[in-house]
Amino acid sequence: MKKIISFTISTACLVFVCNAPAQDSKLTAAPPAMTTAAANLPKHSCTQPEPISKLASDRQQKQFTKEVNTYRDCLVGYEKEMRARAIQNRDAANAAVQEFNDFANSLMPKK
Repeated sequence: MKKIISFTISTACLVFVCNAPAQDSKLTAAPPAMTTAAANLPKHSCTQPEPISKLASDRQQKQFTKEVNTYRDCLVGYEKEMRARAIQNRDAANAAVQEFNDFANSLMPKK
């Protein structure tokens, strides 16, 4: 029996037609690239400053504030880079879905 399995990525829709037993509703494992993607993301290289004593001198407090700001800026930059990668990955996935949909539509009889 043929089953139709569909899912949506953003606004694109992907439809698979597979030969599968009616009782089997599970999909096969994800491609290896998808299962290892998170493991391949670089960790941030931001250095957390060492806390200082409440009795630290003005010079030490200013230096600590500078280090905290550097740490924050580094993490914000990392977050922006990861967000940009996520957008690129989403766009690539949507392009792949659109490519398949275009292919599937080309196989359908013209009306």
